[in-house]
Amino acid sequence: MKKRAGVFSTMLPALVNANRELITRFEKKILSTLARVWGEEEAQR
Repeated sequence: MKKRAGVFSTMLPALVNANRELITRFEKKILSTLARVWGEEEAQR
C-alpha cells in the first residue's frame, strides 16, 4: 500500500490542476451561455 500511496501523492497535484482547468473552462461556457440567453430575452421584450 505504501507504493500506491506514493503514486497517488505524485499524481494528486496533476489531477487537482487538471480539475481546476476544467472548472475554469466550464465556468466560461456557463457564463457565455447565460449571457447569450439573457441577451436573447432582453431583445424579445
